[in-house]
Amino acid sequence: TEDGSISGATYTTDSQVGTYALSFDGADDSVGPFTNSAYSFTNNFSLSAWVKINTDETRNPILVKGFDRAVDSQVDYSLTVGGDRYQIKVSDGSNSNKVNISGNTTGVWKHLCGTYDGSQLKLYIDGVEEGSVSSSINIADNWDLHHGSSTASRGTSYFNGIIDDPRIYSKALTATEADNLYNTGSISG
Repeated sequence: TEDGSISGATYTTDSQVGTYALSFDGADDSVGPFTNSAYSFTNNFSLSAWVKINTDETRNPILVKGFDRAVDSQVDYSLTVGGDRYQIKVSDGSNSNKVNISGNTTGVWKHLCGTYDGSQLKLYIDGVEEGSVSSSINIADNWDLHHGSSTASRGTSYFNGIIDDPRIYSKALTATEADNLYNTGSISG
């Protein structure tokens, strides 16, 4: 693991797990960058977090390795919310696959868990698999990981809301593990 540098984000007691979560203002708050090679995956990984968005921005980056906009060469993987959708995305630097689920809600806590096993990309919302897509992409390793922001040569975007208990696993969680994580805060239940 690696501790990230908190820039502007503040602790709040409005949390889902433990006592505190981080509040991001959507203007310039971030945590990171994380440069540890432990966050570099070609496949088999999971990203999760509790999120509560303040506004439905076009992009609310939760955990992003790169800059998650339309250009696939600028992102390795991402978990985002915004534009009336939740999204998990993987890219090989030229092509990408993603799962988009419509219907995000401002001011409401949601647990997101995106998984990738080298053949299926899945997105769980509140412990339930809401979407999947076949994917055989080997994820690129071109960018640093950021929490609450995404940065690359095309610019920066920032999360507007609260993020609690962000997690990264070096394996694709099963449906049972994703449900356990939502319900108990542990993949083992």
